[in-house]
Amino acid sequence: MPAADLQESVPVLFDFVARCGVVSKPKLGSSKNEPEHWSGVFIVDRNESQWITKDRDGIAPPAGPMNLGQILRLAGYKLSRPPGLEFFDKLIDPVAAAIVAQEITEKQAYQEVAEATLGQLESTNFDATLRRVCVDWILSDIKDRVFILTYHANSLKKYGVAL
Repeated sequence: MPAADLQESVPVLFDFVARCGVVSKPKLGSSKNEPEHWSGVFIVDRNESQWITKDRDGIAPPAGPMNLGQILRLAGYKLSRPPGLEFFDKLIDPVAAAIVAQEITEKQAYQEVAEATLGQLESTNFDATLRRVCVDWILSDIKDRVFILTYHANSLKKYGVAL
């Protein structure tokens, strides 16, 4: 912020204030904390004193995906999808929950969702490239949702609580 007095007065106007960070690409399989598809993260670390960050809804992990849509949806906000893609959330919610509950493997879930998404998009006038972009989008949303849900599930372990 340009003026010193704005640094603390402006963030109070917003529900979500995050610092953005760059992710160094991990070697495949070396870190589940930074999925390969991330190039940056939102940082909302309540313990960091050098930066003013906040998440009034308490959904964002200290360092997590730059997927504001998934953060807002998990906080209960209703966000619309572009025409023809309204079915995304009907797939994302149960699949992410099943992955977190270890009822299905990520690889199996992604394959099934990719096939279901392509099937749903057959009746649209989207060309093959746009269909692939849509599949990438829904898989990224699932991966980000799983990361956030897993963070919240693991955050209670320090208290000996498993939900």
